[in-house]
Amino acid sequence: MADYDGTLAPFRLRRDEALPDDAVRKGLDRLGRGDTRIVIISGRAADDVAALLGLEHRPEIWGCHGAERLTAGGERHLPPIGEDEKDLLTKGAEEALKQLPSKRVELKPLSIAAHFRGLNEEETSRAEAALLSAWRPLLEKGGEIRPFNGGLELRLKGHHKGQAVRALVTEEPQAAAAYIGDDETDEDAFAALPPSALALLVADEERPTAAKGRIRPEEVAALLEEWAEIRERRMNGNEG
Repeated sequence: MADYDGTLAPFRLRRDEALPDDAVRKGLDRLGRGDTRIVIISGRAADDVAALLGLEHRPEIWGCHGAERLTAGGERHLPPIGEDEKDLLTKGAEEALKQLPSKRVELKPLSIAAHFRGLNEEETSRAEAALLSAWRPLLEKGGEIRPFNGGLELRLKGHHKGQAVRALVTEEPQAAAAYIGDDETDEDAFAALPPSALALLVADEERPTAAKGRIRPEEVAALLEEWAEIRERRMNGNEG
């Protein structure tokens, strides 16, 4: 299980340019040829991640922090949302577009993300304060505000990566589980993993986290390759 932005792909000012490098693509594709179940759990909409990955063997993609599920075969599953929740998202989008240009407002099936990357410190503080003020009244209607690396997001309450991880671990109780991620939204996932799982923060520097270890962004490709090599050796009867 892996986050996308900041984990498999570097952050970019333009979100459509956040592409994994060739080594990461190679590692994911190699894993996808075997019996390892790969699930990308991203805050993005699932279709956005699928287009950016560009893999021959597409993994499962659980978008909107795990609430939107796109299977490897192309089946899509979204939780039903009521009229009140739709109204909350509509009002959240309207408020965001009052504060930021449309290119900085990402409209997703279950949330609204405001992107500050590229703004200076004063502009970021001003936009964040204005959004918090505008969005806070919506919290009583079933919304929640969460920061992420480079922005602020208004979500429907109850949808987070920890739920996705718990669902996957329940579906695969005998599997060796691992999760890699880089920011605050991934802490829910780290906390939801069983004690036996591998939980790795992807970051250049140490910081408080529920993960058990840390790797640098440039080491992600090597981790994928090592996982694939170990699996292939075991499939061939070589435990060494």
